[in-house]
Amino acid sequence: MCLANSGPSHVYCVVEEWCPSGRRSTTGNRVYGNVSWVRIPPTPPEIVVHPVVENVLAAILSGDVIRLPRPSSYQFRGETALQAFETEPNKFGGQIGPYWFQFEGEDDLLHVFVLRIDRGPLTAEEGQNVMRQLLPEVAPGLVWLKPGTLTQHFYFGHDILVESPGSP
Repeated sequence: MCLANSGPSHVYCVVEEWCPSGRRSTTGNRVYGNVSWVRIPPTPPEIVVHPVVENVLAAILSGDVIRLPRPSSYQFRGETALQAFETEPNKFGGQIGPYWFQFEGEDDLLHVFVLRIDRGPLTAEEGQNVMRQLLPEVAPGLVWLKPGTLTQHFYFGHDILVESPGSP
């Protein structure tokens, strides 16, 4: 069906179809008449929280101290004490790719350290990438980095983690 506009010689050809509202529409969802426009925001991406971060959040909310696990066998295997740390799965530590991370803290401060499982050198950028995967909703400017050559250390307040959008 073609419609002539009352303006300067415009002719519109319209393929008619019915909208769910009962109005006639054209492709491109154009509806003639007095229509209010509503902008529907896109669905936010689903936030996936790492299971270790869930454990940390649960400990914070219950007021528990997040302690380093006792190593099953302590053998000094490197240049720093944390390189001797066992990279065994525990409630507050885990693995992302070739990296091990471990949470610990009490009161209102959390400490996360990152090291390579092969005990090799670790750049600050590698440690920051691990933190971005662990805490994607936490602004990097709120996390203090103490860089090293074999381990990277990150510090931030409990409240930052509890108030992030991915927290329960």
